[in-house]
Formats: sequence, structure tokens, C-alpha cells
Amino acid sequence: MSTKALPSEEEILRGRKLGGSVKADLYVLEDNLVAKKNHWFKDHSHREFKNINFVKANTTISVPEVHGVVDSKDGKTAWLIMDYIPGESLRSLWKGLKEDERSEIAEILEEWFTQLHTIPPPSPPYFGSLDGEPLPPDIFCLPPREGLNRRAKEPPMAPDGSGPLPEPWFDRNGPFFSQEEYNKALYLRANEWDSCQWGILDHLMDTHWKGHQPVFTHGDISRGNIMVERITKDTRTSGDSPRFKVTLIDWEGAAWYPEYHDFCYPMVTYCNGRNWRNILARILRPYWEQAATFHYASESLFQSTRRGDFCGDRPEPTPYTGFDDE
Repeated sequence: MSTKALPSEEEILRGRKLGGSVKADLYVLEDNLVAKKNHWFKDHSHREFKNINFVKANTTISVPEVHGVVDSKDGKTAWLIMDYIPGESLRSLWKGLKEDERSEIAEILEEWFTQLHTIPPPSPPYFGSLDGEPLPPDIFCLPPREGLNRRAKEPPMAPDGSGPLPEPWFDRNGPFFSQEEYNKALYLRANEWDSCQWGILDHLMDTHWKGHQPVFTHGDISRGNIMVERITKDTRTSGDSPRFKVTLIDWEGAAWYPEYHDFCYPMVTYCNGRNWRNILARILRPYWEQAATFHYASESLFQSTRRGDFCGDRPEPTPYTGFDDE
């Protein structure tokens, strides 16, 4: 248990701001600390704090050392306080790595995800977040109703006019106690964007999304969420110490998902090059048919990203700059 005193929000904002991303702000503080605020939902920071501690207690995966959560004064977001992770993201280093260096990092990740995916599931098993909570809202956010723009600063009104909808503005994200329930929720979510999916997506789900167990997943295995610090530049031979210290970050989306989720999500949601996809197929058990189904569903599930309607107030995305063939 961390004994470090948590900073106030005022102290956080006096820190040095890092680049951040479309979904989070990062500030470097004194005492080698970092504060991370998610733009979308307050509970993401609390969720990530809980997930990291769970992974640390059940695996040997290298994760950030987290110290606590500081709620923002406006009550809408929160700051996760953790240790600074030295090094660079695997995305930044990827093109400059030799094949044997990529292979070394892949070996580490393969061992970690084997550990993660073999954590005993809860009893009774379910698809959801820790402690029986709903799944993260990322792919279960509902689209706007009655022309609602999700960028609105104020919560939308309930359809019956009884008052504003409680935050977060989504539902139907579980927990689910069968894969049939999980599939139905995603199916309905997809069809709210595109009714042309009727008859096709349900067939694919019935064929390829059945009989899978819940496993604890990271939820967002991109190279940007893998921090790498080079320890030595020496050429590696069999039995040598590792040349890299690897840390897996960004655990806010971790949950009990169907066993194929960690493979499918990065396969269809990023412009990942062929070499990285080959690495994914090595470090994870491949689920190609399930990935194809997820790809078809994602054409509707992620229309919100393309159309600019979000479950929360989110900045403009970074313009597309080309396909990464590596």
C-alpha cells in the first residue's frame, strides 16, 4: 500500500504537462510522480487504480506503481497518481528496433498475457469489470437519442422528460452472466448506428461468438501502451539478461471480457502494420474468425468516432497521417 501523500488538484496543475492524448491529460509532478486525468469519465481513473492493483496482486506483469486517485473540483473527472515510467513507447521505438530486439520484447509480452489470461475467473463467471461492476463504456456507449450531440456540456434529458440523465450517459454494458447476453447487448448497440446489420451480424455472432469464457483482459494492446526502457545496448545471446525493461500501461479498459477480446480489439481498431499484427498473433492466442466478426461489428460500433459523437466531451482527434506498414 502506497504511503505517499497525494497532491491537490492545484499542485497537479502546477506540474509540467506532457503531450497527453485525445482521451487523457498527463502532468509530471515532484517526487517522480505523474498525474493522469481521463477526459471522458470520472470513474475511469478509479477503475484503472483498481485494475492495476488487481494485476499486480495476481501476476508478475510490470505495471505502474499507483498511489491513489484525486477527484477534480468540478466533480466530473479524477486524477490517477502514479510513478513516472522512464523510457519511450514501443510505438516510438518500433521502426528502430532490430528483429531480435522485437522478438525479445515479444517474449516478455507473451509470458505476461499468458499470466493475465489464466487468472481464475470470478464465481459465478460473468463479463464485466472487477467486483461485479459493468464493463467499461468504450464500445457500449449509446448513440445520441433525439438528435442529442454527445459533445454537449450539459447532461441530456431523459426520454420521458423526468429530468437529466445521470452520468455516465450509457446503459446496457452489463455485467453479463452469459455470452448470449453479452452478444445481444453489442448487437443492439451496433444496430442503433446501422440497421443494415440485421441478419448479418447476428449470424456471425451466433457462429463465431459462442462458448467463450471470461478472461481478464487489458483491453487496449497498442504499442502506445507498452513502455520500453533500454537497459543495455549489448548484443543478446542465449541466457543473457534482458536488454529492455518493459511496462504495460493504460489499464482503464481492463475487465472480464470474452477470451478473444484482447486479440480482436487491436486487430481491427488501429492502423497497425503487418509486423506488429504478426507479433500480436504470436503473443496472444489467435482468434481470426472472432476478429472478422468484431471487424464487421466495429463498422457500426465506432461510427461515433468517425461522426464526432462521443460519450463525453472529447477533443478533436489527431488527423490521419498515413498507414504504418511496420
